[in-house]
Amino acid sequence: FNQELSECDVSSCKTIKEMFQNAIEFNQSIGNWDVSQVTDMRSVFESAFSFNQDLSNWDTSRCLNFDSFFWDSKFNSYVLNWDVSKVTDMFGVFASSGTDIFSPFNQELSEWDVSSCKTIQAMFQLAKEFNQSIGNWDVSQVTHMSHMFNDAFSFNQDLSNWDTSRCLSFNSFFWSSKFNNYVLSWDVSKVTDMVGVFASSGADIVSPFNQELSEWDVSSCKTIGAMFQLAKEFNQSIGNWDVSQVTDMSYVFSEAISFNQSIGNWDVSQVTDMSYVFHKAFSFNQDLSNWDTSRCLSFNSFFWSSK
Repeated sequence: FNQELSECDVSSCKTIKEMFQNAIEFNQSIGNWDVSQVTDMRSVFESAFSFNQDLSNWDTSRCLNFDSFFWDSKFNSYVLNWDVSKVTDMFGVFASSGTDIFSPFNQELSEWDVSSCKTIQAMFQLAKEFNQSIGNWDVSQVTHMSHMFNDAFSFNQDLSNWDTSRCLSFNSFFWSSKFNNYVLSWDVSKVTDMVGVFASSGADIVSPFNQELSEWDVSSCKTIGAMFQLAKEFNQSIGNWDVSQVTDMSYVFSEAISFNQSIGNWDVSQVTDMSYVFHKAFSFNQDLSNWDTSRCLSFNSFFWSSK
């Protein structure tokens, strides 16, 4: 479908959910639509690969749900003036799934009021060009930030003022991004999942992250698997971390080739999976004799190609 709809009167519409989902040819001008009554815009242009029209005049002030709004579309237009103050779900708004489709989105969003949002999970996943200032966002209600900048290769902005005190999941937060900014002030005390937070997948993308994290309260964390995998610059002191609730630390320092800090006092007594922990961590050579590994079920390649 790719027909003109500019004169359609949608002023009574409450939902336009999935309206152009998988309409791979659609790229018509609908910027004059009156969507002021719409509360649900989930997946409106999801997988509408061709769509990139001016929607700056849309009134989104009643909308509650933006889940997958532009997922896998070519959208890269101005939306700074949108009123998103009631939106609670921004899962994957500007994301893509990869393969042959990558989001080109790189527009200013600094004035968006996201204070009602509960999830920004995967919001910029595979938005390879995105590198805009969003450090002033009020994310104090957000509980899920997993995959937020996963494979957002260009992203490296100051987020030090973000209030992460309600967040439960950081899974793959900055995976394969260029992020290397101060986050020591973040309250991570409720986060249970830190899988791959500062990791990368290799190939041409290697995490440059090397910022202080000594004051992070990780006492609620259950998994730190691959947290610093391929973070080749990382070498910060984290020996005081309370990892007593962690059960999975597989790949945590795998190919973190610079890391060589004292972590011998870590309480790893609950850990069941230690596979590939120091795999190709070429620099690491610290005393771990005090580690209680009595619950561990897997040591597969624990020190493979490390010192």
